[in-house]
Amino acid sequence: GDYQLWTGILCLTIEVFDCASDGIELILPYAEAESADAYVALAVAYAEGHGVERDEGAARDMMAEANRVLGEPNAEIALQALLESMRGHTRLHPLVAQTLRDAAKTGDPLASLLVALDTGDWTRDSVPEAALPLLKTAANGGVAIALGLIGRHHLDAGETEQGLAMLRQAAEAGDDQAAEALGLAYALGDVVERNVDQSRRWLLAAAQGGRESAMKMLAIDYQNGETAEDFLLAERWYANAVARGDLQAVQQMARFLESEPEGVKDPVRRAQSLYEELIAKHDSNSARIRLAKWHLLSDGPVFAPEKAEPLLRAAGEGKSDMARGVYVSTSFGGRLPGADMKLAKAWMEREIQSSDPAIAVPLASALVHAQPEYRDVPRGLQLLGHWWEEEDNVDALNELAWLRCTSVDTAIFSVEQSAVLGPALAALAKDNPSWMDTVAACHAAVGEFEQASAVQQEVLAQVEPQAGSDHPMVQAMRARLALYQAHKRAEEALGSVFD
Repeated sequence: GDYQLWTGILCLTIEVFDCASDGIELILPYAEAESADAYVALAVAYAEGHGVERDEGAARDMMAEANRVLGEPNAEIALQALLESMRGHTRLHPLVAQTLRDAAKTGDPLASLLVALDTGDWTRDSVPEAALPLLKTAANGGVAIALGLIGRHHLDAGETEQGLAMLRQAAEAGDDQAAEALGLAYALGDVVERNVDQSRRWLLAAAQGGRESAMKMLAIDYQNGETAEDFLLAERWYANAVARGDLQAVQQMARFLESEPEGVKDPVRRAQSLYEELIAKHDSNSARIRLAKWHLLSDGPVFAPEKAEPLLRAAGEGKSDMARGVYVSTSFGGRLPGADMKLAKAWMEREIQSSDPAIAVPLASALVHAQPEYRDVPRGLQLLGHWWEEEDNVDALNELAWLRCTSVDTAIFSVEQSAVLGPALAALAKDNPSWMDTVAACHAAVGEFEQASAVQQEVLAQVEPQAGSDHPMVQAMRARLALYQAHKRAEEALGSVFD
């Protein structure tokens, strides 16, 4: 049937298939039979130089033939739509720009949509004001995408009821982007009351329409579930996005499988294969870092610390600051077999000056917790103090407070600092159980054992139902609670907890 035609169009429009010339051969018989789809495809080929030499005159001839069958400006509309899907942006192609603008002035709905997408600044999240009149023309002509974009504009402007109604109408008419916007709104609960069922309904509609971002949101939603059925649905939607070539989905699916979700078949082997594929085919430093960290987990299923060093070194030499930070912290802590300590020291001096607290703060902590020959406690404390006092970084405050409130080293432990840092962290910790665990330790450090016990019980009430009573973190928190109830503070030696 027409599969030969559609295979030819795929070859012309999807460059990674590398079969554009073959695509031309498949399409030519249909052009000879005066197929409008074939004429448009050949116009794209000549306009972009795919499978043939670029030839604007030939492209215009092909569009003229297509319009003879379809009626003007349908060839220009089809060509622009195809080029948008190929190039990933909505700028009007010079071959069709003027024709589409003229058609939009006469009220053509599809031309109005395409010109609207070329109007104003679409790089921001909001819909440009200049595009609204054209979108309204398109929406009045029955173009669901335009209606959905107007709905998004009303939602951004705070006109929630009107925006949601238009998004719903557009989604019901088949606009996948509107369905995704609705699903996200119901998931977040910031402009409408949070509703899991409504969120999943609309995200499902968007995902079934091919929206990869909706597939990933559905996967994350189900990943946060509690049953094997939830995890299998998460696996399904990650796999759908992966099959469409979404590299972020590959990374997310690998991390999901790494957690060994209940009911999912052979997760460890598959996660490792995904990381290795990202490294081999896409030179992914984030995959190298993740796989290296997994190899470093002593209680994990792929514990092999000797495999971590070459992964981190390659990523670090590939200019990944995060990889260098992990290399330094693990080698200074004696957890990276085969580490080049000369390289680690050089990277430490470079990366500890980073303006990124996600790198500099852990390295400051690494200086404190490092093996004795690499340890520099005064410098580590000074840097943590800098990131808290001058940069307001709460992670630095938490680390500094933990050291001052729990250390067995009398040069680090300080009742006076505990009395200052604990309340400062409590004011910012809110519902973060890790930070509140530190707050409890600081209460105990200054002799406020009843407050320490009360805070620690709240922490356990948050953490234990999710992690389980057998989790080492929960057991450590419960041991600290017993200390506070016995009117003792929590104590920790340097390097005993090193992440």
